[in-house]
Amino acid sequence: MKRVLLYRSLLIQLLLLALLFKFRDVEAQILYVGPDETYTNIKWALGQAKDGDTIIVRDGTYVEDIKIRVSVVLMAENLHGAVIGDGSATLAMISIAQAPTDGVVIDGFKFVDYDRPGIIVGDGNPANGVKNCVIRNNYIENRRLGIRVAANSTNLEISGNTITGSNQHGIQHQGVGDNQQHRRHRH
Repeated sequence: MKRVLLYRSLLIQLLLLALLFKFRDVEAQILYVGPDETYTNIKWALGQAKDGDTIIVRDGTYVEDIKIRVSVVLMAENLHGAVIGDGSATLAMISIAQAPTDGVVIDGFKFVDYDRPGIIVGDGNPANGVKNCVIRNNYIENRRLGIRVAANSTNLEISGNTITGSNQHGIQHQGVGDNQQHRRHRH
């Protein structure tokens, strides 16, 4: 009888310990990007981010090819204060690469002069559909196109963006997805 009670007690302790380790990192974090921050570029912060985290980008110019592969909120600290690109020929854009990047938010950035899209949603592979993402309040100027939505991207909200000087499209759809909402854009 004592062995059974000892065994049950040990089993309960092990289960509680396992639950403690499983849920100890559940809390989402806020990561800051900027010249005086731990993360000095967006790619570095994304490499450390986990699903559910928020990355706040301080004002400045970021010349990076940014691929989002985790479900995060990526937002400029001040509306249009974080600028993606500098007008050079360097690749500078944000792409939501592929599933399982469900629920990504890109909010408040400015994208300038480059012969590529500012934001790309999905990679065009029907098996890698991106879903439940929000692209809002971005200012995109003098790009080949503003926002490209690839095939099989579903449940997207694209709202409040301003796209100027595009020599192809403001928003380009490559293929058909479900439940795509577009509101309050200026072209």
